[in-house]
Amino acid sequence: MIRITSRGFGVIVSLVISLTLYLTAFEQTLIYISLIILILISIDLIYSTIIWSGSRCECTCNVERKLWIWEAQPIEIEVKCRGILDVEGLPNWIRDRKIEINGDLAKISGKTVFPHFGEFSINKLTISRKSILNLFIKKESVNINVNYKVLPESLYWVLRALNILREVGGEYGYGLHVKGVGRAYYHSTREYIPGDSLKDVDWKATLRTSKLMVKVFEDEVYGGLSLIYDLRGPSKYVLDEIASALISSTIYAINEGIEISFTNISEMKRFKPINIRESLMYVIREVLESKIFDLKEVYEYIEPLSTRELNEFLTKIGFNRSLECKDKIAYLSNNNLLISTLTYNVNEIIDLAEEIRRLNRMLTIITASKPYIGIRNLEEAYRIYLTFNNVTSKIRNMNINVIPWRAIRGKYTNVKS
Repeated sequence: MIRITSRGFGVIVSLVISLTLYLTAFEQTLIYISLIILILISIDLIYSTIIWSGSRCECTCNVERKLWIWEAQPIEIEVKCRGILDVEGLPNWIRDRKIEINGDLAKISGKTVFPHFGEFSINKLTISRKSILNLFIKKESVNINVNYKVLPESLYWVLRALNILREVGGEYGYGLHVKGVGRAYYHSTREYIPGDSLKDVDWKATLRTSKLMVKVFEDEVYGGLSLIYDLRGPSKYVLDEIASALISSTIYAINEGIEISFTNISEMKRFKPINIRESLMYVIREVLESKIFDLKEVYEYIEPLSTRELNEFLTKIGFNRSLECKDKIAYLSNNNLLISTLTYNVNEIIDLAEEIRRLNRMLTIITASKPYIGIRNLEEAYRIYLTFNNVTSKIRNMNINVIPWRAIRGKYTNVKS
């Protein structure tokens, strides 16, 4: 496609004015001026068209790369083209871009910053080529081969958890017990939760209530971490951040020797692991069942399992020990971490935050950076955007810390945004 530049438009206007004056005054000089302008325009157009047809733009860039979402890779693209003026069609995931044009060579440099996992590619660029006198511009497409496969972050954390599993007990070992603080003073009683030690059963309270009750000590009330989560999201890209936060928080707690309990608020069920292996197996299973990524991607890094082996691997621990939580206080500790998009069960989340504040306990919320990303329906994306902003504003007004996952990713590991 050929179009006129601003300079070319000015020259054509001059030609029109010259011809108009000639037709009005019949001055011979004006017709000569008009002919000269017309010849210059014709020569510029014809000569440039010949050059454009004889020398096509070329790009030898060939990038095929697989990387994690947090990896900001430098990228450099070179385009050879006579009369090159500008390069268009660069995607938004190339940041800090710089275009340097030196003669017939254009160098495009920048770094990749991907919004989510998936496949990102550049197949064509649009090159603007100027004519000899810069009266015309031709836009020409040039083929380019740039392909990035961005791996889901939750896959990385699943692999890290699997490596820790091998270290603590092998593929089918028992694992180490979760480290906790020493037993403190008796505090109160509560209903038995699968995973509780039978040594802590309060038989008097059990006889009185006709329910199996256990003693609650101060270390359970004031120590440990209650990890409350909701593995639901409007898109798999949002869910990838929530799942990453769930596994990484579990790994962080294990490394710090913090006793953990898990509560799935979407199902209102609680699970209390008895050792490190159960903690890791629990979150691995939860993430795999959310189907953020294909298991084939896992098998690129570990030995593949048969269907039978996979079922055994995922059901090795007693997940049937999960207990329904009817009372919010039952799954709250002094330190509570909520991982959620904050767009589901909004009323329950606000109630939970108010209850924790009333009990004067700690609550930190990790949420998705942009819970509307990956949603093609703009109306739906905007609705989620408004809901998210209103919920976070309400919670922050309660002096509760709400942190986007990407803002704290580097605190859990050496991975950087």
